[in-house]
Amino acid sequence: MYIATEGVFAQQLDELPYVTPNYDSYLFEVKTGNSIKLLSDLKRGDWGNLIISSSMFPRYEIGDLVESAGKNYFRIFGRRKTLTLLEHKLYRLLVSRFL
Repeated sequence: MYIATEGVFAQQLDELPYVTPNYDSYLFEVKTGNSIKLLSDLKRGDWGNLIISSSMFPRYEIGDLVESAGKNYFRIFGRRKTLTLLEHKLYRLLVSRFL
């Protein structure tokens, strides 16, 4: 499950190591570079800073980074810190060489 003090945002629905968001309770957006997209509009491999909206917290930047795995599956891979960003960019660089 992906939970925070603010609520239960997503859970793992099957054996795959990804979560599926609770779209019925929250609006999910992602800041990718200079643009903001709906979480559901991300293509596989797109990633960015997660923004969650609820009736209590409209457009709340939670501080976590999310990556789309396609087919409504997502991976939360850490807090938005310099080291996490560098690790993810290095991982993407190495993995993309083998795809």
